[in-house]
Amino acid sequence: MTTRRRQSALSAVAIAAGLAIFIVMNAMMVGFTEEIIDLTVESSPSVVVLPKPDEEYIHLYHGLERYVLGIEGVSEASPVLLQQAVATYKHNSRGVSVKGIDPPRAVGVLPYEEKMREGTIYAISSEHSVILGDALAQHLEVDVGRDITLLVPSGARAQLKVVGIVDTGTPEDEVLVLMSLGGAQRLFHTGDVITSLELRTYDIHAAQGVAERIRHDTGYAAKSWIEMSADIFRTIEMEGTFMALFSVFIMVIVALGIANSLLMMVFEKTRDVGMLKAMGATGGHIRNIFLLESVLLALFGMAIGTPIGVLLSHAVSLYHITVPSDIYMVSTLPVALRLRDVVLIDLFVLAITVVAGVYPATRAGRLDPVEALRYE
Repeated sequence: MTTRRRQSALSAVAIAAGLAIFIVMNAMMVGFTEEIIDLTVESSPSVVVLPKPDEEYIHLYHGLERYVLGIEGVSEASPVLLQQAVATYKHNSRGVSVKGIDPPRAVGVLPYEEKMREGTIYAISSEHSVILGDALAQHLEVDVGRDITLLVPSGARAQLKVVGIVDTGTPEDEVLVLMSLGGAQRLFHTGDVITSLELRTYDIHAAQGVAERIRHDTGYAAKSWIEMSADIFRTIEMEGTFMALFSVFIMVIVALGIANSLLMMVFEKTRDVGMLKAMGATGGHIRNIFLLESVLLALFGMAIGTPIGVLLSHAVSLYHITVPSDIYMVSTLPVALRLRDVVLIDLFVLAITVVAGVYPATRAGRLDPVEALRYE
């Protein structure tokens, strides 16, 4: 194999390798972003209405509930009373968040019933029963059918039967205790009040507008799922930026290698270029020949790199690479391979390869035929 062919082959391999890495990294980033958004949207209300400033509870919440249900785009509203307590079972104890809900309305906002590992969400209709997050149940070493003790801030104690285990897929499972709204109000002696009103909208993208309208019309604090998850999305944006920069650096290195390969080709073919010009070829013709060479290199690299990148992405998705769930919110690395992304990446690689060939092609087109023919 001649030096020129070897350099061309290495350039094509570099393009293929860079393209494959680009496709795999993009698929992982897209998969991670989509998974986090799905988890956030699924496990969070679209909008949460909170008490007015300097107030601990929402009083007369029934009227507020009727108002928000009249807002276009709101599908369901669920009143919530959230209080802190200590749960104990035998020698185990843990600080918990007791969440009083009305099951028929709560399931319209959050998928509690779908997340139940044992029992049904409707079992907490009795005020003497509770449902525990799966991580909390494991920590307390308690099973369904057993009684736990709740110690509330007032000093009162309550014996409550565990009637179900729920796995929401969030860190909340470590402290979550679900019980009926009425039961929670009586246990904590709060009266007929709530700490928040959770809403579900038909369109998740309409949540921000609904939150702004509630704030403007009622004076209550209201946050959309986007606002509540701002830190998560900032982290995703930062990781996406770093991923994009890393991918661009890879392609820049590949482009420099291609430019170097074409420059070497120009030097090797200087006499040939001189002969072509002496035979009447213009600088534009010579430039186009070398640009065509860079396009062919890109196409050859794409023909190899694209299927490799797609296959590697599928392999990663099938292998189920584990990641720390307490950091990334997911237990395995999600991968989402989209045809549109693959096409755009291919076009980007083609463009950067052609750009890399512009300088060598221009240099070749500007060679003086007399000096070129003298070149040894």
